Amino acid sequence: MFSLRSIFLTVLQLHLAQASKPQIGFELESFDMSLFNFRCSEDDYYSMKGHQVAGQRGNNWFLGVDDTPAKTWRLNPEYDIRCDLGDLESLKGITQEVKQSMRFLGYAKQVWVQNNQGKKDVCNPWKPRQLFSALSKSPDKAIWNLQATAPLMLEGIQDLLTTAVKKERNPLVGVSSRANLVYIQKSWIDSNQFLKEATGGSYWATQDMLGFLSVVSSTMRAATELSAPFYQPGRKFLYSLGPKGLIWIMPRHYWTSVFSLVRDKMPKDVKLWDILEHLACYRNTVDGQLQLDERFCDDTGDKRKPQPNGNLQKLAWSLKGGKDPLTVKEWIDSIQSTSTNGHDLPDALSEWDEKHFDGQIGGFSRLGKPFETALGSKRKIALWEFRGLGDITQSQISQHLEAIQVQVVKFHKRYSKSLPS
Repeated sequence: MFSLRSIFLTVLQLHLAQASKPQIGFELESFDMSLFNFRCSEDDYYSMKGHQVAGQRGNNWFLGVDDTPAKTWRLNPEYDIRCDLGDLESLKGITQEVKQSMRFLGYAKQVWVQNNQGKKDVCNPWKPRQLFSALSKSPDKAIWNLQATAPLMLEGIQDLLTTAVKKERNPLVGVSSRANLVYIQKSWIDSNQFLKEATGGSYWATQDMLGFLSVVSSTMRAATELSAPFYQPGRKFLYSLGPKGLIWIMPRHYWTSVFSLVRDKMPKDVKLWDILEHLACYRNTVDGQLQLDERFCDDTGDKRKPQPNGNLQKLAWSLKGGKDPLTVKEWIDSIQSTSTNGHDLPDALSEWDEKHFDGQIGGFSRLGKPFETALGSKRKIALWEFRGLGDITQSQISQHLEAIQVQVVKFHKRYSKSLPS
């Protein structure tokens, strides 16, 4: 498997350039504008992930290439954009340059790919898809998949999960399946007899703590068997994004690091797993009324005293055929036990993702990237990746990117100045 550092170095160089200010980043990837070269060896091909198209770089943006879905004759173009979170005008200028580059890509006869130091790769040149007339779209009609990376407080994560479950619109909410999403309600803690007695009530469940419990609960419920990583010898045509593809929100820091932001609010002598297992007894309802989730808890005749049935702890991430499983309980226990020794130590899911997939969960922690600081505050917050934010055309790019930036800024203005008590 190729080096994690080589994958992230290109993306990080812009992100780390102005570490004193909070940054926002965007990625635009297209399968409609793929690049082709039918003479690449596997070794040369897989060494190119994260490399750049020569001559297609500007101030705070570049055109890179991605090897998804692991076919040695095809690369997908991917624009990486970074700017200061609070600088709304800067993004407008960057998007204009990116759109000019897209027009170049649409009509170029061939392009060259190079590494981060400007050295051209062995495998060159590459022909844009536009040369294949039967497959061509005009550049302005090509579809680009959008994702964003931004620093966000856990209160904002709670708001986004609430929005997603209620099927409301928000530029930071992914358009993919929302089947396993859940947002934790304070009333669930006060209503559950075990939680009420074990924790003394919901006094500790501040908005940021609810955000942490909600995103962890949603991640647990999505655990499933996954196909092979994006590349393994002999299995290279089986493709999976890994656990990051199961829910649209992913922390770029370790889950242990995210937990460190709320760890001191945890009720004493209570295990994180016990809290999450009993919270799984309930499901969100339109009217807010208490309703049992009988997938994970048995009905005892009293909604205040449901009994966990053991099904939650059986959920696991595994490779095809159930190989090398990681149960959600093992993951949760690792978050709480590891976090006491330091927020920069990996949890079990971050390690499992690095072992079998591309290690993007917790990738910034692994490379030593610290938390960012909220706008107008000294509050430290984690970086999150938001995937599947829409399939857009060239003419829609400015509108969508600016809407995302404005939404993140709104969250910062709402939550950054009043540190959670």
